[in-house]
Amino acid sequence: MTTVDWTGLKREARRQDTSPERRLELAHFAPDLAREVARAQNTPTDVLAALAQHPDLRVRLALASNPRTPPALLAAFCRSSDMELLVAVAGNKSTPPTELEILAQHRNARIEDRLASNPSTPLDVLTIIAPRAGNLQFDGLRILVEYGDNAPCANLDKTVPDLIKGMALSELIPAGAARRLLDHPSPEIRQTLHRHVDKVATSIRAQIKQHLMQEGAHP
Repeated sequence: MTTVDWTGLKREARRQDTSPERRLELAHFAPDLAREVARAQNTPTDVLAALAQHPDLRVRLALASNPRTPPALLAAFCRSSDMELLVAVAGNKSTPPTELEILAQHRNARIEDRLASNPSTPLDVLTIIAPRAGNLQFDGLRILVEYGDNAPCANLDKTVPDLIKGMALSELIPAGAARRLLDHPSPEIRQTLHRHVDKVATSIRAQIKQHLMQEGAHP
């Protein structure tokens, strides 16, 4: 009786040097191996696409969560009636922005939570879901408070997505954060601040407007 080395096969499914043909062979051998192939970020996109109709939902969930999965396939998953699949796609940074907007229309707390943490979610989509999720406003405000006058921020470029979300989701941008944003190296941040200037603390709103107008930071 031959004993199957499942650990070794799973390792092979994830290895960089495993050929596409061998990955498909492993995926057809057992659902557990198919999931390993589907979640591996070094799996070729054509192999991922070949697993789109796999009968095991957990395989499709792995595909929906994999940023290497082709955007067209993620868009197709957005039409699914399975909530678990929709939640997974909502958190995938490779899901097209138009599909993320469609997902926001579901008015589902789990989907909205994933959208809020997805770095690819557009600002207008975050604005759509913000009124329906008070915790997102709190999180956005917390991000901006931590970005205030005294908070250390060693790498400004890495903060861009979080700051944009903070401006979209918070009801009021703290004065300290707004002042620091004026010096942010990203034109995108300064333009977004201009679009949301009415959310800036009243005490410095006029100062912010004047500074941005002088810079020509129009949306």
